Amino acid sequence: MNKVTLTEALADAGHYIYRLNERWGVRNVERAIAYHEGKNLRAYLLTGITQDDDGQQMRFLNYDWSHLYDGMPEWVFADFFMYRIANSCARMERGLDP
Repeated sequence: MNKVTLTEALADAGHYIYRLNERWGVRNVERAIAYHEGKNLRAYLLTGITQDDDGQQMRFLNYDWSHLYDGMPEWVFADFFMYRIANSCARMERGLDP
């Protein structure tokens, strides 16, 4: 498992989605997820990079834990995607685009 899209990571992210919904509301979370799915947000687990259609969004430094995601796939969402969704929700709450 090298590349994981946001859509694939959502399958194992129930607990994290629940927490986001509690904090930001279902409507904002769904809008943020739809926005990032439309931009093809994806994570490269072997290199620790998150990328979308606009280019690289994040990179872990001293990254060497790709082996952990085989046993804990729900961590992929928490480590690579959750911050982007929460940031988009915060922007929408202030009346900005995601």
